Amino acid sequence: GGIVGRVDSGYSASIVNCCNSGSVTSYQYAAGIVGGAFGSLEIDGCFNTGDITTISYGMTYLGGIAGCLQDGTISNCYNLGKLYNRHWSDGHVRAIGGIVGSEVGHAIGTAVSNCFNAASIDVDTSKMTPGSKFIYSVGNISGGNSKTAVNTMTYENCFYLEGSLLLQDESHPGYGLWSDVYKNNPLAYDTAYITKCTVEQMKGEVALEDGGYVLDKLGPSFVAGEAGYPVLYWEAGAVDPAPAVSNVEYLVRGGEAAVSVVSEAAAGDVVEITVSDVETGKVVKSVTVTDVSGMDVPVTMGEGVYLFTMPSRSVGVVVTLENVVAEESDAFAIDLPSDLDSIWSLRVDSTHIIEDGDSIKVSSGATVTVVVEKNEKAQTSSFEGISVTTSGVPVEGGVAEGNTRMMAGAKCYGEYTFTMPASDVEVTLNATYSELSIYSLVQGEEAALKASITREQALELADENGVGYFSGWASETQPFIGKAENYVTLEQVLEVAGLELEEGDTVAVAAPDGFSQTYTYDYLVATERSYFSDIFEMGENASEATAFEPAFTIVSNMANNAGELAALECDTLYTYRFVFGQSAAELAGKVKINDRMPQNIVSVTLVKGSPSEGVTPEPPDTSGMDLVSATWDGISVDTSWYFANREASQYTVSTAAQLAGVSALVNGLVNESCKVYTGSEVLSASEWAEKFAIKGNGSSGGENESTTSYYCGIESFD
Repeated sequence: GGIVGRVDSGYSASIVNCCNSGSVTSYQYAAGIVGGAFGSLEIDGCFNTGDITTISYGMTYLGGIAGCLQDGTISNCYNLGKLYNRHWSDGHVRAIGGIVGSEVGHAIGTAVSNCFNAASIDVDTSKMTPGSKFIYSVGNISGGNSKTAVNTMTYENCFYLEGSLLLQDESHPGYGLWSDVYKNNPLAYDTAYITKCTVEQMKGEVALEDGGYVLDKLGPSFVAGEAGYPVLYWEAGAVDPAPAVSNVEYLVRGGEAAVSVVSEAAAGDVVEITVSDVETGKVVKSVTVTDVSGMDVPVTMGEGVYLFTMPSRSVGVVVTLENVVAEESDAFAIDLPSDLDSIWSLRVDSTHIIEDGDSIKVSSGATVTVVVEKNEKAQTSSFEGISVTTSGVPVEGGVAEGNTRMMAGAKCYGEYTFTMPASDVEVTLNATYSELSIYSLVQGEEAALKASITREQALELADENGVGYFSGWASETQPFIGKAENYVTLEQVLEVAGLELEEGDTVAVAAPDGFSQTYTYDYLVATERSYFSDIFEMGENASEATAFEPAFTIVSNMANNAGELAALECDTLYTYRFVFGQSAAELAGKVKINDRMPQNIVSVTLVKGSPSEGVTPEPPDTSGMDLVSATWDGISVDTSWYFANREASQYTVSTAAQLAGVSALVNGLVNESCKVYTGSEVLSASEWAEKFAIKGNGSSGGENESTTSYYCGIESFD
């Protein structure tokens, strides 16, 4: 970051009235103010005018103000620095935004307010493989709070300049690489909470569609700048504005009571809350305050009132009531489910819990809340709630659901309240699981649903397979081994639907958040694929191979070294992850394949016949090129042998043009007259440079690894 590199989890920090005008280039986390914010961070009144560049692939975390914001807020900030993501390898594009690159992991709410971006956002997509790699989580203000799914964060008074995100222009060479999430909903990442502006609107020369002006909506921290765009009051030398006034709302849970609190307050004001006329048989259990970003605001108890200091954002006050419990009440046990894997967490919350060894006991008549949390990444698992019974009979009064949260269409949090009876109770989690749907698609027709497999059916099929292992490269230096305690093969899945993967076919798999991957028969079946059990010890020289066919894991996990593998605990976090063995070329070439193993798959589509079957493409025009002689003509460059098999680790060249192709791939072209034959097209020197040149620094994939320069093609003949 231009000001701070990283704020770690567990730390709090404030960055106020700071600016950056210098260029920043980074491997992964890059922004004008802070690279990565994992602790509680407040960024207020800051701006960036420096160009920011990331050189990486995948999750780049590139933003004008912050690269990553897992906790905290960004208020009253703007960006005028160009953002550029330069991919040096094939991979998905994710986590890029004009203000913040990613809000993955942040509590759902409004973390970014009163901000604008008026600079271009550009992404190099030349190394991405169409149909295999896609653009996700890229927006004009934020990349959003999911690696792939629709952004569920909200924004307040945020604006961006039209045309800034170059990928949204249909003429951009990478436009076709947008994911289906974006294609189906162009506001998937931008959301409806931010406003697109013309230059004239951003400068205040023209009103917005609602009749208001950008400067007025941004609030008192901004004033009109000499160049037209709004600027912060402190950079213009203006006096400090009055503190922002925000809304205060309240809610009573668990009963009825009268709450007295102001409806709005200025930042820094001490706000009083009084609770009266509490329902008979109830008492106040807690009073909590949370701002719109999801951050808790400290509450203290005064003389008969609750007090908090108003932040610079709107807040919600929650008054929770509970039952009055007689002192002589006996305590009874609550039996929580014990057979759930690590994606689930259930805990009991009550004022009247009594410690009794390992058991949980609560006084009869007390209010009990069972909090259910599910790992948000487990997208194929959800729950409808809980059942609470005593001797098999539902508890009197039932169970009330409240304060639930969803992620990628699956419930990930819920609070369930009941009154403790005068007997032991058993809690059952009503878990639900996504089905695995199988479709068939014939070219020119619509996909037809052929069958769906329930979790129970998948486990029955998995009984035929036992435990499976798969291996691969997570980066050029990091191998992995995966273990699947339960899995179903692709062949088994297709067989349920009466289908078979044959030569010329392709298979597409998709997750509930829209993430999808496509594979050919040649890649999955015709290529021999194996699990290399000695990859941790021997690396690319591993030789202990066991055939492993494409499969969907149910209970699984992955390890990065032998120690992790020995202690590996499997779970259903990524059910169904699509996995397969390594080819010999991928092993020897250290080809990263874990990006091709998507998780949480809910649909499989068998596409019969190649899309280009029966069509012979026109060969490129190679007239004027000498592709066969042993003496080089100084013009002809043949790279077709490489692009025909980019995954290979060894190649044989037999002509001068092919040898010139080696030079072009490694060192670049030698003159502007060169023509490059790739097998599918003939490129001029400038076209080659624009499409394939990468110059700069890029990490080889993991933390603390040496930085290496990568060159392919040439950018200038000066």
